[in-house]
Amino acid sequence: MPSNHVVKAFLSDLNHAAAPSDIVVWDVGANDGGWSNRLMQLLPERHRNATRLSVFEPQPRFADELTSLAARWSGTFHAVAAATADGSLNFFAPPRNASKADTVVASLLDSNRPSVAKEQISVPAFDLAVPMLRLRPDEIVLIKLDVEGYEFELLPHLLVSGALCLVDYLHIEWHPSVLSQSRLSRGLALGEAMNLVLRGCTRPPRAIGHEGLSERQLRRFQKYALGCAGGLKPA
Repeated sequence: MPSNHVVKAFLSDLNHAAAPSDIVVWDVGANDGGWSNRLMQLLPERHRNATRLSVFEPQPRFADELTSLAARWSGTFHAVAAATADGSLNFFAPPRNASKADTVVASLLDSNRPSVAKEQISVPAFDLAVPMLRLRPDEIVLIKLDVEGYEFELLPHLLVSGALCLVDYLHIEWHPSVLSQSRLSRGLALGEAMNLVLRGCTRPPRAIGHEGLSERQLRRFQKYALGCAGGLKPA
């Protein structure tokens, strides 16, 4: 549910705005759409009418539910996986008869978690940086990213492209448990250090939130993330 400080900052800033602005909300890795639905309920009507909601989720089991949700809030549902390039990717998902709780392990990465059997399906994928770079500076942009481990591949791509410099409010759900220790040690996680990297943007995000990383992990990945700062292209 959208109870973190990023959403609170987003709602607070909107409530203090003199007039409604163009608002963009992207739920990347929407799962069943619960986060988006609750957020839209929290928006005052004057801002809700100015909000363009987009939900992205490749799991076929949620297609009908997300189509209805998008229609309810005059938004758009995209049955695709956010990735670093356009094409198709193998997606590892719980079987269709799995419990709802098991959907948290659905990912573009084949986790070694043995307790949940997965089926491999091919899903359409798109380069998330491309539409992000079309965002306008006059828009208020909130993005929630929950891609079940693929954030370790996706976020460096978004950083280097400069796409994250066009986001005002960014909430990231991290999943370090899906990666092997060797991949973690190579510094693929960016964590809290993204706050420092994004200060290089012409217009830094107003609020960044991280969910799923411990303080020890954040400190561990900080040195690597700062090393990436040289490749950042401020918008």
